[in-house]
Amino acid sequence: MFGVVVCSRCKRARGVDLRSKTARCQCGNQIQLKEAKKFFESNDQREIASAVGKLNAELAGGTEEWEKISGKSDTADTEDLYSEIVASASSVTNQKERLTIVVRGLTDALESFTIEDFEKVLNNLGIKKVEESLHLLLEENIIYEPRKDVFCAV
Repeated sequence: MFGVVVCSRCKRARGVDLRSKTARCQCGNQIQLKEAKKFFESNDQREIASAVGKLNAELAGGTEEWEKISGKSDTADTEDLYSEIVASASSVTNQKERLTIVVRGLTDALESFTIEDFEKVLNNLGIKKVEESLHLLLEENIIYEPRKDVFCAV
C-alpha cells in the first residue's frame, strides 16, 4: 500500500510506501509515517504519482496549472486505454492470444499493470477467470511479476 504525505519541514507532498516506518523527503527531513497524515492511499503507483502532483499544486496555491499540464483526468485516460485494449482483443477468438494482446497492451501503455487493471479489461471482454488467466500467463512465461501483484509482459 502506498500513500501521500506532506513533509513537515518543506510542506511538499511525497509518495511513500506505507509498509515503511519512515520516509526521507527531498529536503532531508525524515518523516515518521505512523504520525504523518495520509492525504491519499492506493495500491496503484500511478494514482499516487497523480495525487502527489495534485496535492503539491494545491499546496502551491491552486490546481489550475496542474490541470492544464495533466490534461484529462487519469480515470478518463485509463478507461480510454482499457477500451482500446478491449477493441484490439475482441476480434481474436483464441483465448491465449486474446490474453497476450491484453497484457502486451497494458504493458505498452502503463509499463506494468496490476490485477485490477487486468481484471477491468477482462471483465469488458466477458472473461471472469482473472486469477486463472494470470496463472496461465505466468506459467507460459508470457508475463512476469517484478513486484508483488505487479505484472509486465515479456
